[in-house]
Amino acid sequence: MKAKIFISYRRNDSRWQSKAIYDDLTKHFGENAVFKDLEITPGQDFEERLRQEIDESNVILLLISKNWMKELKKRLHGGEKDYVQYELTTAISLGKYVIPILFDDVKMPSDGELPDLLKPISKLNAISLLDTTFKNGIGKLIETIEDFLKKTSSPKRILVLDSGGIRIGALLGQLQHIENRLRLRYGRDDFRLQQYFNLIIGSGDSALLATLLAQGKSVSEVYKIHAHFYDEIYKPNRNNTVKMFRIFTSMHDSKLLESFLNRIFYDSSILDGSLETGLLVFVYDLYNKSLVPVSNISSLNKNVDLELNFMKNFIRSSFATPSYFNPYNSESGVYIDASIYCGRNPSLAVFQNIQNNLQQDEWKIGTENLFILSLGFDSVDLGLTVKKGDSNYNVLQWASLLPSVLMGTIDRNTALLLQGISQGMVLGVPIDDILFNSGSNSANSLFTYHRFNCSTKGIKANDMSEYHSRTFEKWFAHGKLQIEGQLVPSFFPAWFDV
Repeated sequence: MKAKIFISYRRNDSRWQSKAIYDDLTKHFGENAVFKDLEITPGQDFEERLRQEIDESNVILLLISKNWMKELKKRLHGGEKDYVQYELTTAISLGKYVIPILFDDVKMPSDGELPDLLKPISKLNAISLLDTTFKNGIGKLIETIEDFLKKTSSPKRILVLDSGGIRIGALLGQLQHIENRLRLRYGRDDFRLQQYFNLIIGSGDSALLATLLAQGKSVSEVYKIHAHFYDEIYKPNRNNTVKMFRIFTSMHDSKLLESFLNRIFYDSSILDGSLETGLLVFVYDLYNKSLVPVSNISSLNKNVDLELNFMKNFIRSSFATPSYFNPYNSESGVYIDASIYCGRNPSLAVFQNIQNNLQQDEWKIGTENLFILSLGFDSVDLGLTVKKGDSNYNVLQWASLLPSVLMGTIDRNTALLLQGISQGMVLGVPIDDILFNSGSNSANSLFTYHRFNCSTKGIKANDMSEYHSRTFEKWFAHGKLQIEGQLVPSFFPAWFDV
């Protein structure tokens, strides 16, 4: 992956430092690798050019000298345009990798000193550059940038998790077995999934699972959090007693959900460096009628709502499903679970997102560049079985069948399409012709794809709808048992070793 570095600085505060850093980084990474605002020519739209350069950059350097904070407050209180603040809010909204660089023994601004839109930078680890050790500091900066570029280069290992309600327990059972296999493979008892997968994907209630894993938690740690989650959040509905007039409203208390998420994540953000690997979560914006990918990887992040950068908010949005929890409202949108728009299995949406970023070096297609492991469920819903010849259903009962029928249909179509794409051929047509209009006659496999379906066979109907830790434990054992016979030690392709 090539470096594209944007330098954010104040001309009246760190002019000579910015020039020295620009010269050293240009010498190391190349002339076109580093951008300063002095490159904007007269007559260009200044703000638009800044946004364009930030959007194309993979590293943002924030230069903070002794007058940086003073100038920020002056412009905030005086109502003056502050382009440094504009650069930073743009970088934050795009999920860019920001490295603060401190001069003159300055300390990082605290959360309380910064306006709301800039608060995420207070949690970032900074590099201090002193006049006496400037050369060594530049060396550390170059090393930090190169480490980041290596981590974001191909090949990519991607873990995709279905949504599934209480059946998330089965996903954790599958993940426990996968984590155990990887520990044996690498001879490390403390090996965790985030150390293998470059990107972990979730939609719906799997957003919570994906985020906890991306934070670096072990499967057993995530299991404990989920067990408490089901007992706390769904406790008011433990007896499955839904009053007659509540069938048209959300059954569960959104405040309980928000309180739980706030306790687990507080103000953790996808931009504060607390994630140890890539995370991508899909939510759906009802207000703007669009699927919104939220990620700590800037090239995959299409979120422009700063509130969605906070983990508790995008996970809260992912649980907003009709009859379960109300939508999440921000100043910019109204967000709900995106599962139905992803066909419950977000793998296709992930690939489409990657396909849109093929011009960038960090994402490449090919069976040795992309490895997608998808975990989920079959399409059987034990609670909605219609017997042959049965025509006695009333309108509400028939309507209750529709979501299951729709999800099952999308599920199957998604599975067929993904299988075809991974093999390079869909219905006999080379995938290059379908996606890229290449006119080629050869089938090219675009990625390595494995899907593990957890069957509902052997699970009682009431275990599909009872949300508490005892049922969760049953699903965990069920998922672990099912994958044990399918995932052999040689399953993981050798070229995707870490």
